Amino acid sequence: MLTRRSFSAAVVLLYPSLTLQGWGKKWQEGTLVSADRQEDRDLEHHTETNASSDDNGSYSSSRTDTVKKSDMYIIWMYYKISAGNKMYIARHMINLPWVKTATSEVGNTVKFAVEKNKLYILDQDGKEVKTDVVRTSVISPQDSPRR
Repeated sequence: MLTRRSFSAAVVLLYPSLTLQGWGKKWQEGTLVSADRQEDRDLEHHTETNASSDDNGSYSSSRTDTVKKSDMYIIWMYYKISAGNKMYIARHMINLPWVKTATSEVGNTVKFAVEKNKLYILDQDGKEVKTDVVRTSVISPQDSPRR
């Protein structure tokens, strides 16, 4: 019979192998075509609503929406990966100092997995980088990047 203690020990022993397998992610291999850093200005959105009523009980309101560029920048890392007849473009926000980029070089083979709108890159150090898929496209054989 499996006791709680032996179950906990089994989970501790199996955990490293579960994380290495990516919890069931379907890993593929592709070529890292480009890795570009881009700075975008952040947009500030401000909404102001004014409401008033007069002595007759009439109610009126107005709403003002203002969108302007702020002084803050968002720093993105864009990755382009080619695999078979598909090209994936994904981005990863790297504003914070502890957020790391994938350490693979352009032109090298990388392992990656796609789940819904997320693309996971397994870099050459074995670390998993989670990115957002920006675009997926089908490429013809003549458009395929040279290895």
